[in-house]
Amino acid sequence: MQDKNFVISFKSILIFLLTVFLIWVFWLIRDIVLFLFVSLILALALEPFVDFLVAKKIHRGFSVVFVVFSLLIIIAGLASVSLAPFIQQSQVLITNFPNYMKSLSEIPGAGDYINKFNDGILAGLNQTGGSVINFTLGAFSGVLSLILIFVFTIYMLLDFKNLRLMFVDLFEDERRDEIQKLVTKIETRLGSWLRGQILLMLIIGVLTYIGLLIIGMDYALPLAVIAGLLEVVPIVGPIISLVPAALIGFFISPVVGVGVVILYLFVQQLENSLIVPKVMQKAVGFNPLITIIALMVGGQLLGVVGAILAIPILITFYEVFMYVIKDKVS
Repeated sequence: MQDKNFVISFKSILIFLLTVFLIWVFWLIRDIVLFLFVSLILALALEPFVDFLVAKKIHRGFSVVFVVFSLLIIIAGLASVSLAPFIQQSQVLITNFPNYMKSLSEIPGAGDYINKFNDGILAGLNQTGGSVINFTLGAFSGVLSLILIFVFTIYMLLDFKNLRLMFVDLFEDERRDEIQKLVTKIETRLGSWLRGQILLMLIIGVLTYIGLLIIGMDYALPLAVIAGLLEVVPIVGPIISLVPAALIGFFISPVVGVGVVILYLFVQQLENSLIVPKVMQKAVGFNPLITIIALMVGGQLLGVVGAILAIPILITFYEVFMYVIKDKVS
């Protein structure tokens, strides 16, 4: 029997230990890494607008400030128009939701399940109500996080070219052109994903709101906002948004309940067959099974934020993986 000797070089051991150390450091500062990643996606989505202004002979610094503050003004304007009725309708919805569930519990065979669900909702509301300080601190932290993300975004937009060059210069001379192409491809897909996602959320929210108004549903605005926001979570989001709308619809009347289900199914089919292909142009599409697994892994590791960022993270790793595979094959 021939002995096989495996020789592991000191360089290999050093690279392995360095990789483990970097993964550990990245995990410790994962919140900052996530802020930077979100800022990068936002900057990539806004960069075409900045480049358009720069092409019109407007200074880049002014272009960046103008685009970012225009975005903030649009968000503030939409919030000022819709926030008050949204909060009012949401408060009424939260107050009346247990009563809706109690009425639905009278349906034969559904009583035990509805009562358990209702008790869980009440317990959650009571727990939330008893943690006002924690909620306030969480909201304050969220505002600071948003400010930090926008600051990172501004700095990235101001110096995108040099940041790219600094990253590409980390590699060997003969690989820099390939790395530049890889970076550009990832940037294009991430920017397209966010711009398409925002447009999808807006379209789904507006269509749902109009449909609920036609049906005569109460709380059309908060339910439509929920449907639009959950559009950011592929596959699972539309299903989750249907549940509260259907429950309220069936409480009003069986006809309204069926109408709500048909509306959401119609919007979902319209989204899958027309809206998504037109808006996203299948540029960031993945197999549904891969998408679900990515959402589950992201949610398990980083919660809601991880689930939302699962697709852009998957896009990045996929492009890097394909580059490494092609390099190994060649």
